[in-house]
Amino acid sequence: MTVVAHQAQAQMFSLGPPEMILKDHKSSESFSCEPAVHLLDLLVQDVENSLQAVATNVAVHVKIHPIHGILQCINKCQMSISGHIKNVQCDLQNWPAKLENVVKLNYRVIDFTLDILAGGKSIADCPSFADIGSALEHLVSLEEDRSEETTTLSPEFQLLLSWCWINLK
Repeated sequence: MTVVAHQAQAQMFSLGPPEMILKDHKSSESFSCEPAVHLLDLLVQDVENSLQAVATNVAVHVKIHPIHGILQCINKCQMSISGHIKNVQCDLQNWPAKLENVVKLNYRVIDFTLDILAGGKSIADCPSFADIGSALEHLVSLEEDRSEETTTLSPEFQLLLSWCWINLK
């Protein structure tokens, strides 16, 4: 399945009740864990690929890889599976490992986003909002040659700032 197909599946998942989307159409059961776990694996892989792409060129790839929506779908998928594990016969022996993988992925997203906001400096230094603005301006100015002195009001700056804040949320 392509990235576009995964994103379409994630969008469908965010629109409807998980039980409807993850219904196993081959059986009469109202919920099957296999499609849900498969979707969870695909979404986790999609976030990992997106994070890797954004790391190569932040200013360009934040436009293409809005990670926060997929993270929300992962959360919804996890909650749905967790809510049905007791009610449905699911062979989920590796469920704790999958949850640990999702938690580690969330930590990587948060660490990466904080590194962007810190401008490559140690996050332990607690950058001020002015330092954060300077770091983001620097990333935006690397992408485009601007004769203007400030890029703070540019759409690229606003997109990058929004991408960072919403991924931290």
